[in-house]
Amino acid sequence: MTTAPLRPNLTMLAALATLHERRADAEALARRWDVAHDLDPDRVLWGLQDLGFTAKRVSGTLSALANAPLPVLAPTTSGEMVLVGRVSDTVLVQRAGAKAVAVSAAEFAADFAGAWIEASPSVASVTATADAASGAAASQFNVGWFWQAIGKYKAELAQVLLASFFVQIFALVTPLAFQVVIDKVLTHRSQSTLVVMLVALAGVALFEAVLSGLRHYLLTHTTQRVDVELGARLFQHLMRLPMSFFQSRRAGDIIAATRELETARNFLTGQALTAWLDLVFALVFLAVMFYYSPLLTLIVVVFLPIFFGASYIVSPLLRKKLEDKFALGADNQAFLVETVGAMETLKSQAVEASWQRRWEERLVRFAVSSFESGHTGNWTNQLTNLASKALTVILLGVGAMQVIDGNLTVGGLIAFNMLSGRVNAPIIKLSTLWQEVQQMRVAIKRLATIMDATPEPGFASDGAGRRPLQGQVSFDRVSFAYQANGVQVLSDVSFSVPAGEVIGVVGVSGAGKTTLIRLLQRLYIATSGRVFIDGIDLATVDATWLRRQIGVVS
Repeated sequence: MTTAPLRPNLTMLAALATLHERRADAEALARRWDVAHDLDPDRVLWGLQDLGFTAKRVSGTLSALANAPLPVLAPTTSGEMVLVGRVSDTVLVQRAGAKAVAVSAAEFAADFAGAWIEASPSVASVTATADAASGAAASQFNVGWFWQAIGKYKAELAQVLLASFFVQIFALVTPLAFQVVIDKVLTHRSQSTLVVMLVALAGVALFEAVLSGLRHYLLTHTTQRVDVELGARLFQHLMRLPMSFFQSRRAGDIIAATRELETARNFLTGQALTAWLDLVFALVFLAVMFYYSPLLTLIVVVFLPIFFGASYIVSPLLRKKLEDKFALGADNQAFLVETVGAMETLKSQAVEASWQRRWEERLVRFAVSSFESGHTGNWTNQLTNLASKALTVILLGVGAMQVIDGNLTVGGLIAFNMLSGRVNAPIIKLSTLWQEVQQMRVAIKRLATIMDATPEPGFASDGAGRRPLQGQVSFDRVSFAYQANGVQVLSDVSFSVPAGEVIGVVGVSGAGKTTLIRLLQRLYIATSGRVFIDGIDLATVDATWLRRQIGVVS
């Protein structure tokens, strides 16, 4: 009689991964994800994505399931996942702990929950696997990593863009209404028409306020969900990095780099999301302005390169100053973290005064760098604002002459200036957006120092069926250095310790006593030679499976 596994959903997830030629088993995945009991359907979806699959939950009938890209995972009415391989008059179903069997469609439909999970290896994971097999360098971290998470909320972001579209439409209505009031209502002294126009403007203003509020709520809610997912993925990658990564970097540098995650996300889901829509409507406003006055529209178009040019010219200098500012900020962060961690040593040696002086020198350098980057950005903004004010003055003067000559009405002039402001606003916003692009590029570059680091090798199917370790330790001609070209801490070390034997290792500081224990835990891989426990080469085993069977007191 076959005994059902303790984690049926996790078992079926591993089975699906195996069908796609991914090494995986339930026990290894349970250790990797710290699963105490089993996965619910949402965690199954998350687990597939963590293994490099593009996965989604689909709802539908049994006939719709027949057209799905099989095999799929389908939850039953009891919540247990089954693997579905074929759907016709009979359904090929595999349950945890059993072989695949064909059941009638009616029998399957009675237990079918009306949903399933489709999964296929993502392009990024297939590319990474091919690169690893060929020895090619892994793809570099870029903005695409963010779009993978943001893309899951396409529907919500589409609603934000739709709301922004209607807000822009209302912005077009207001100047036209002002023209009608000034040119028609005031000229003909029609109070009834005035009341109608005022009520319409009040309604538009109220609807615009409600729509803007809902847009802000939806965008904020969505970005917070994106923040949680991106933060979790960054921390997960950080936890899988080898000790050599942390050994070669200061804690403050790593912390400062992780904080750049919010900078990049704010840009992608902030102004960058709606800037292109504002630019499209700027063209619409220009068309309406051309209808009012081709001459005034030409003046506005002539000023547009000034708005863009100021930011474009200063961007290389600004990017350099932002990189300097980040480097100094990270250096201060590292200094502060190291100071707090070594406070006992500092006080015991009575060096507080010299340490205070070093901290103040660092603060001064950071303040100067921050002032210079802010000063550069400020002058760019001031130049853009000056050009905007000059444009307003010129439009007012030329427009007034157009009114005097009878080529433009007073209402048309007022409407034109209001529309001009609507055109200038997104253009000025785009000029400041260019500065944010530079900040995002710096943030991506800093995050890449973490995300491009190679994690510890994972063996998702290793350890299954292995007996618990007994403790026979063997070092076979092991040499090790913490840095590639550094001094060897261990050199051609060989020894064997039977299971259950108690030994002591003595030696001067730096002799390699702690290094031996670190190699046993596979916190580091030997530069040459091999380390065995119970005859198992530790370079080939799952690190989590190994470390959970080793106790260390420090």
